[in-house]
Amino acid sequence: MIINKKALFTAGLLAVVTGAIGALAGSSGTADGKEPAAKLVPLAVSFQDAAAERSLLGGPPQTMGYISGFVILAKGEDMHEHTAGSYEEVIVVLSGKGEARFQGFPSIGFQEGTLLYIPPNTRHSVANTGGGPLKYIYLVAPAAGVK
Repeated sequence: MIINKKALFTAGLLAVVTGAIGALAGSSGTADGKEPAAKLVPLAVSFQDAAAERSLLGGPPQTMGYISGFVILAKGEDMHEHTAGSYEEVIVVLSGKGEARFQGFPSIGFQEGTLLYIPPNTRHSVANTGGGPLKYIYLVAPAAGVK
């Protein structure tokens, strides 16, 4: 069986973001200082044995809206162009070397130990430009005041 990792990632991210937005829209929220509709609890999620992409945090009810995942791109592979919509995104590079490519902004080269910030509504892709695997964690969260 051949798995299209790019399509799987897109479908997963869209489902998680759509679910998070729907859950937040239906909850009492915390913008007014009230307690969240569901009680959140501390948790730990392992990504040590992940083979390629793996969701780590999936938004409500696990979090108030935070979404994250672990990604491994093979040498020469890239994560297709996409956007996190009205969410902000941070990429924490664990190992490897790559380039973040943006629509309307210059590309940014990065390596292990780099944190990348991607503003809401920014189309971007991530490419592995190094000699080995590129491993990173992405963190996506609702941006205050952005639609």
